[in-house]
Amino acid sequence: MKSSENSLVHSKIKTRSSSGLSNQNESDLGKYFEDSISLLKNVSKSHRNISNTLGNTKKIQMRNESDLGKYFKDTITFSESNFKSQYTKNMILEFSESNKKHLKNYTDIEKVNKKNISSENIEHENCNLKNINFNQRSKSKPLLYDKDNSNHPKQNIRENISNNSDRSHYKHKTSTIISTNNNSNSSIEISPDICTQDQCKLASWGLPPIILQKYEAKGISQMFPWQVECLSNCKVIQGRKNILYSAPTSAGKTLVAEILLLKTVLECKKKAIFVLPFVSVVREKMYYFKDLLSECGIKVEGFMGGINPPGGFTATDIAIATIEKANSIINRLMEEGDLSTLGAIVIDELHLLGDPNRGYLLELLLTKLKYMTLRETNINIQLIGMSATLPNLTLLAEWLNAELYKTEFRPIPLHEQCKIGKSIYDSELKLVRNLVSLSELPMDTDNILQLCMETISDSNSILIFCPTKNWCEKLAYQIASTFCKLDQKDTTFGNILKQQLNGTAILETIEQLKRCPCGLDNILKNVVSFGVAFHHAGLTIDERDVIEGAFRSGSLRVLVATSTLSSGVNLPARRVIIRSPMFGGKTLDTLTYKQMIGRAGRMGKDIAGESILICKPNERKTAECLLSATLKPIESCLKDSDPLIRTLLEAVASEVVYTQADLELYMNCTLASINKKEIMTNLSTDAIKYLTDNEFLLLQTTEQEERWVATPLGKACLAASISPIEGLFLFEELQRARRCFVLDTELHVVYLVTPVNGGSQIGAIDWMVFLELWKSMSESERRVGQLIGVEERFLMSAIRGVVKPGKLLRIHQRFYTALALHDLVREIPLNTVCNKYNCCRGVLQSLQQSASTFAGNIISRFIKFNFMRT
Repeated sequence: MKSSENSLVHSKIKTRSSSGLSNQNESDLGKYFEDSISLLKNVSKSHRNISNTLGNTKKIQMRNESDLGKYFKDTITFSESNFKSQYTKNMILEFSESNKKHLKNYTDIEKVNKKNISSENIEHENCNLKNINFNQRSKSKPLLYDKDNSNHPKQNIRENISNNSDRSHYKHKTSTIISTNNNSNSSIEISPDICTQDQCKLASWGLPPIILQKYEAKGISQMFPWQVECLSNCKVIQGRKNILYSAPTSAGKTLVAEILLLKTVLECKKKAIFVLPFVSVVREKMYYFKDLLSECGIKVEGFMGGINPPGGFTATDIAIATIEKANSIINRLMEEGDLSTLGAIVIDELHLLGDPNRGYLLELLLTKLKYMTLRETNINIQLIGMSATLPNLTLLAEWLNAELYKTEFRPIPLHEQCKIGKSIYDSELKLVRNLVSLSELPMDTDNILQLCMETISDSNSILIFCPTKNWCEKLAYQIASTFCKLDQKDTTFGNILKQQLNGTAILETIEQLKRCPCGLDNILKNVVSFGVAFHHAGLTIDERDVIEGAFRSGSLRVLVATSTLSSGVNLPARRVIIRSPMFGGKTLDTLTYKQMIGRAGRMGKDIAGESILICKPNERKTAECLLSATLKPIESCLKDSDPLIRTLLEAVASEVVYTQADLELYMNCTLASINKKEIMTNLSTDAIKYLTDNEFLLLQTTEQEERWVATPLGKACLAASISPIEGLFLFEELQRARRCFVLDTELHVVYLVTPVNGGSQIGAIDWMVFLELWKSMSESERRVGQLIGVEERFLMSAIRGVVKPGKLLRIHQRFYTALALHDLVREIPLNTVCNKYNCCRGVLQSLQQSASTFAGNIISRFIKFNFMRT
């Protein structure tokens, strides 16, 4: 997107022909400089040292002298901001017309080199220079600090890495940098030894001292060699090239993204968005950034669930957002023409592109950014993607026009194991040891308690993953009950528990749980009293915060959780146990398994991490498959019609796609078009037809062209960030309410603000309970149900197990959810509502927030656009 700048530089080069530079094509300039090198060799000894000719580039490492010509050529294509003086503009080796091999003025060149050529404006695909300075970015000067970092306090090596887990083993590994600038996608193997000690210091990367102090307080002052290698690409660190990189869990991926994001905000004076998959992770990262930047004048806000900060994105410098909220922000910026204010967007967990539920939304977000960057010259947004190791990362890098970096480095070694029967095997199914039943643990048939006691006796923590919420609570209660009995005996394990469990810290955790809005749950109290807890979606946000903090501090030593924690907040433990290879009635998928075992090993506390997969003897093959499995290649989710329909509606409603030519360019920006271009063209035609048939879009014809425009219904869907299918359903519901609205009960209003997908949040419905509720309703409440389409015969069929997915099922699920919310509106105690509808407190809390968002951001949008016709 630097075409305008390159044109300006090119025009300036041409104007120097009067000084002796012939009007040659830029591609010849590299040849000119190569010729100049041979001439410089004949200069007197005082000038023979090329490093002296280059002035202050003291330690530049060249493979050979012919590379110098390429470096000078790349310098010419650098942005205009790097031409700092008249010297730089005139230094382009002025050749005489008669002989290109002779320098017109060697003295001027030497002056210019000494004054202007530094390692920061020598550009190379992977410029691993020892004394490189990255403070200067192509857009603007830093906001809060000078380019001179000599006054930075010296940083100590990261203190939280133990002597037994130092980085020396990294020298035996190499990382791969793949450049996507050429057609061959050649891989370059780079030794970590090129990373100097200075470069590994965080202070070497141009961050303000006040931020460096915050990092040091968090125990971060030293970078891993792979992080230095990844950032040593000049185009990436200067914000002129996208970057996609992958590394194992706990390898430090986020720090690379943070440095790039902070440089965008501080130096380029642009806004940034950090996109994370889950609300819990967004909250954690929001607090982290607020603490990191609390004294810098940079405003950080979180955009998640029902939270919309005052002033929105306009009043924010860095937005930490879920995928849905980030997509909404981009829609608003496109609609208002303010996308140029955005300088960088970080996508964590980029491999979620292949997720069947939310992957299409992430692809939609990236497609819009890629399209707008191609279409508008004033938009320059750096995409920073972090991903798990995937077979087709090169394809993703090609799609995003990004540099690709891959490493297998992990700071804490991971010992991957599985337990079959009473035996523990390594990742290659070689026997490690046999477990012996212990007399102190007579009820420990599957050795879970024994493994817990082993971990606790070494002053470590353990994380156990279970398939269901119910299983989590039962296992946590079983472990706590055993600890209770052991604690009362003067035995080996009893003494270990007395020594390892901190009673004062546990009591403080219980007091914190009592102060939660919902009070202290009795089951939670019983298990927490013995250093054990469970963690799942049924807990309220406040309860989860208390439990997570207690586990991090060591007050809780055993945490039993569902799989959602594997990709949620960062809660590492010395040992991770996966209770079963079967989750949700099917084999655990490879990505979730990798994320679970990635939690093993705590930086600065453990010398290694250990994961154990618990299997039955007849599950040996399943264990073998999981231990040896690799992640599947990512495929586009837009090949399905529903996601594609939403993609095209948002493009047209945002007023960035009008004509057939716009549509073709937009479709070419999707991941799906890379391998299935012809198929996507046909699917897009069908999607446009659906949108026009259902009055989301209109085709306007003028003398010059045909163009699509969004109807008020289409604009309402865009503003509300919902799919056309959900919008159509909501439209019909509101139309029905306009014809007859029940005012003698609040149930009808509550139903309308209940999220369309609220039924899926509350979980499986007990249809017998639903029927009993229906029969006991008041006349006005039953009239609401009849108006929206609730049928008693449908409830009877559901009790018999005959339920067909479709519109009628969605209506009944939504009405059942509305009944629970209606009870909360009537101020019925939360625990009573939970028992009545057989759901958890955390689920009801989440539903309340969703209903608030739905009422404020969705229903209001539909009313605002006044699309309903009489």
